[in-house]
Amino acid sequence: PGTVAGFFDDEVLPGAEAGANSGSEFPGLPAGTRLLGRGTPGIRGREGFLLPGDGPMALYIPGPEPEIVEEDNNRSVENAILIIGNQGFEVVRYAQASAEYYTAAVSRFAGLAGSGVRSYLMVAPSHLQQIDPALYNGPLGADQKSAISHMYGTLKNGVIPVDIFPVLSNREAEGIYFRTDHHWTARGAYLAYREFAAASRFLPVPLSRYQRREVDGFLGSMYLLTGSEILAREPDTVELFEPFVEHRYEVLSYGNMVEKPILDDFYADRQNKYEIFISSDRPLAVIENEVDSTRRIAVVKDSYGNAFIPFLMPHYEEVHIIDPRYFDRNLVEYVEENGIGEVLFVNYFAVVSIARGYARNLNRIIDLPRSAPAESFDAQPAGG
Repeated sequence: PGTVAGFFDDEVLPGAEAGANSGSEFPGLPAGTRLLGRGTPGIRGREGFLLPGDGPMALYIPGPEPEIVEEDNNRSVENAILIIGNQGFEVVRYAQASAEYYTAAVSRFAGLAGSGVRSYLMVAPSHLQQIDPALYNGPLGADQKSAISHMYGTLKNGVIPVDIFPVLSNREAEGIYFRTDHHWTARGAYLAYREFAAASRFLPVPLSRYQRREVDGFLGSMYLLTGSEILAREPDTVELFEPFVEHRYEVLSYGNMVEKPILDDFYADRQNKYEIFISSDRPLAVIENEVDSTRRIAVVKDSYGNAFIPFLMPHYEEVHIIDPRYFDRNLVEYVEENGIGEVLFVNYFAVVSIARGYARNLNRIIDLPRSAPAESFDAQPAGG
């Protein structure tokens, strides 16, 4: 990518209204920030700012004013977006009370499940943490490292934190997040899997053991929210690692358990190709593996868990996949009835750092009456 001046004057933003400013007009943004008019190509009618600097272009598109969202079922908080060079980044926000509300729910589950169940929490930072702040003159949004550390520090009842921040913030690691989407890639999820392997006391399988294939042409959420011409020029490639374990995979779909492929090519020709992983978000799914193990795990997750879960297959007889936004059974009872000895909570920081909807749904399935399903949430959910 070229410099800010090169992008702004000649290539990407022709005819945009802009003016240099001292920075004082735009609190939190550096001096020399330039305001872009709403007619600027690639920001979907939202106000945008061109940040100063000699490195790759940095275009900042703010979200609404921060607020704590109480009732969202899917994650509906619209964060700011930062486009640096040819990559889009979600600028995530943080409300300590909301994050603690979530960790309290995880701790409460662990207390109710008892010492016979090992509970873990893994919080994945956003792609922005992999970028040198010098590229955009200081951090915008939450200090995710401190926030996630604080979240882990509030855990109770023996919940084991799985700290994946160091491996995902490594600036030398390549291809661990998509450029046009807010999710990690399979390679990023694999790094998280290796950290979980240490916590759960098994040896990770080398990535070279998997047969690799690709699906091209993915333009994800960062493109969809901005319409950025920069991002559209270089769609992502979805890298897939085929499971080698003999298995059976079933998902709950409109009230019935139906068999699906772990990597579902139904979504290869659709817009959201991230849904290839475990055939999208479902209220409940179960993988039965033909492996030399009697261990069973439940993964309670948002869509960040989807690319991660297939790597667990060589190590567990059963992997139960639960999305609290759509699940309709008592979680503690489900774990007991299925002989599950480990429960891993996997979440994207932005899902639990300011909005309370996900945590409310986790509390909901902890509090549901035993053996009495509530009103079904089994709609075909959007990814989160």
